[in-house]
Amino acid sequence: MSVGAVQVLNVQNKPALISLSTKYGDQYDSTLSDVTWTMQESITAADDNFTAVVSIHSMIFNNSFSNIVTDVNDRLKVLSTFTVNGALDYNIIDIIVPPGQYNVDSLVAYLNTSCNNLNVFYYGLGVNGNSTYPGFEVDPDNLRVIMYSPTAGTTGVLGTYNASHVYTGFYLIADAVTTPLLNTLGLLEIRADGTPANTTRINATNTLAYQCIGFTVLNGGANSKYSLQPVYITPTSIEQVQLMAVNTTELQGPGALSVSWEVATSNARESYNHLSTGNTIAIVPVTGSYGYRCVYEPNNPFKCIIPNFNVNQFHITIRDCETGNYVDFQGSDWVLNLVIEFFEMDNVHKSEQANEGYYRNVMPNMHNSVLNHTLPNSGTTGYQKKRNRSNYYESSEAGYFKPYE
Repeated sequence: MSVGAVQVLNVQNKPALISLSTKYGDQYDSTLSDVTWTMQESITAADDNFTAVVSIHSMIFNNSFSNIVTDVNDRLKVLSTFTVNGALDYNIIDIIVPPGQYNVDSLVAYLNTSCNNLNVFYYGLGVNGNSTYPGFEVDPDNLRVIMYSPTAGTTGVLGTYNASHVYTGFYLIADAVTTPLLNTLGLLEIRADGTPANTTRINATNTLAYQCIGFTVLNGGANSKYSLQPVYITPTSIEQVQLMAVNTTELQGPGALSVSWEVATSNARESYNHLSTGNTIAIVPVTGSYGYRCVYEPNNPFKCIIPNFNVNQFHITIRDCETGNYVDFQGSDWVLNLVIEFFEMDNVHKSEQANEGYYRNVMPNMHNSVLNHTLPNSGTTGYQKKRNRSNYYESSEAGYFKPYE
């Protein structure tokens, strides 16, 4: 609004710039992904005719996010199956990768230190302590992980068939705990419904089975050598087979952050939340490499409208917008700057059809409102009542039922 050449401003509620630094949060933990600041005085709209519009002015943080996170994607289970005097039995090596920032080479190097063991019998992947036959390797393009079986054949670690202990297979288990790291390594092929397509059900005992990827071992009977071929052929040399990851490794860490404010009710919809509305006020991209500072200053920030605005604290949570998991800043402080503006509300329908009632909600805004079921104010486009064909005929020209004369 303007009077002459001078713009008129309503100063009943002035815009507010809120700078939130985790250094001065009242409640938080070492992850700094759930922080509360309590205010000495509240911020309130002048009256019910004003609404608050909240947006992010800027956010400054360091990319300190690990790509291997405790209890998120840090577990693998190596399953070795065999029979003992004819009875099914198994061994599981539980690998827990320490949290941190890994590249594909350093992650594979760690897996090779813990994916096998030798205690009378051989269990695991690759060959224990032998870099020539590792359990895991990176392909020449440095993009995909390759998984290897133990060695079989004439001089393999599996040795000679012994009826009292017969090797039958070596696998990685795909369950709720291990699937995240298997996905990180690119070893699982995932269907549209989220289930793996390249796993096989493997019996560990007569009553216990797992979904797995890996290698089946065959033998030719007493005093034969083990083979890794699909159909048993007496081996003439050492054997080792590989399984190439179906996807590239995903070690980038969070690509963007979902910033939520407890009091907000926004129209932001995120896939990890099944595209439901929530309290997200911004999606902040992580533009810096690990260890570098990121500065987010949107040119056209998302604006969150909050009626009945009255706050005395700021409770901010930050998640990985791809997974919905809380991120871990690892103690690295961040600053979030919010702008709160106030506008007088105007809910009058602007279009001619809206004013006549078309396409407006049938249900009233208040429980004591009287419904108007009369067109055009009903919010519907009407209906056609089915006629009794014994009394009416259909006119193809008119397009409706017409009574007989």
